[in-house]
Amino acid sequence: MWYLDSQLKYIMLMAVFYIALSALYPKGAAFAKRNLFPAAFFVFLFSYNPYTGFLYIVAAFINFYIAKLILKSNHKKTLFIFSIIFNSVAFLIVSILPYFNTDILSFISFIGYAYAYLKLMDLSYYAYFYEEEMNIRDVLSFILFVPVFTSGPIISFNDYKNQIDTPQEMPELEAPVKRIIKGFFKKVVLIKLIYIFHDRLLEGELNMLLSLLVLFSFYIIGYLDFSGYSDIAIGFSKLMGFHIPENFKFPFLSPSLTIFWKNWHITLGAWIKSHISIFLKPKTRLQAAVSAFIIMLFIGVWHKFSLLFFLWGVWHGIFLFIEAYFNIGTVNKKKTKPLIYYARCFVTNLIVTLGCIFFYSDMDIVLKIFKGLFSL
Repeated sequence: MWYLDSQLKYIMLMAVFYIALSALYPKGAAFAKRNLFPAAFFVFLFSYNPYTGFLYIVAAFINFYIAKLILKSNHKKTLFIFSIIFNSVAFLIVSILPYFNTDILSFISFIGYAYAYLKLMDLSYYAYFYEEEMNIRDVLSFILFVPVFTSGPIISFNDYKNQIDTPQEMPELEAPVKRIIKGFFKKVVLIKLIYIFHDRLLEGELNMLLSLLVLFSFYIIGYLDFSGYSDIAIGFSKLMGFHIPENFKFPFLSPSLTIFWKNWHITLGAWIKSHISIFLKPKTRLQAAVSAFIIMLFIGVWHKFSLLFFLWGVWHGIFLFIEAYFNIGTVNKKKTKPLIYYARCFVTNLIVTLGCIFFYSDMDIVLKIFKGLFSL
């Protein structure tokens, strides 16, 4: 987690400052949200990497003015489409930069660009669908909001702006602090323990059972890492006066992959629904299945522009296609026998576990695990 390595004291200072201000002078807390936080977030990011800070400021200004043009223009749809293409091309360029011999990556970090892409796109959606004015301070605060900068949870500009506009109260302290501690426990303690088990398995020869244990332990590591980050981000956000949506809802108890993606990275699913699915509008089961497959491909390359992540998207996309086409993605727990329900949960987790092989960046490890899966 990028801001926990060396700059944790800065975000703690911002949280303490906001808590004290909201307790002593609630109107001052509202002023801080709108005016001081954008500057503080920029200084925070600039201290991490000046070029990175400058890059995101420029991106925020460009998209702010595009959104303003959408609001005022008689060609709203054209500008809206232009904004989508512009941000998507920029995202693609940043995604493929690591594959070229360039010096850019030696002095600039594109940390958080995948989430920045979703937020920058959201500004145009806000202007096009809500047709409401926005100011640059709110935009900068939204784009640079430190707790969720690199890995979410994702919040819409409309929800973020509304929380700036609502009356300020001193945030509750106990629940957010417990949430932060819970996140740290996942990331610092549990992950290290499971990594020891995972790495020792990888050191030896693998058969089918051991390969599955390696992949399942990697699946658990991924869950603890991501949900731990979300816990910390949600906790710090609450201490700074913002309520960020939950990102996980018992994903291991999902009886289908369709339901799994409603319980895992929930805010990404919500973003997909409000930004992509609204344009697809499938009328037949085949169209719904194809839409699910295409969306999963997008999610795969959005995570990382690489063959392995593309294949990961294909892997999940195939099963989502099957569930959508045969209409078996929705399961009513009350109307399903417990044995069948939990058997489906087991199968879903097995599919997700097998798909974790595509998350390894080392091809030698991928081949070793793949070979072990076919060895008794």
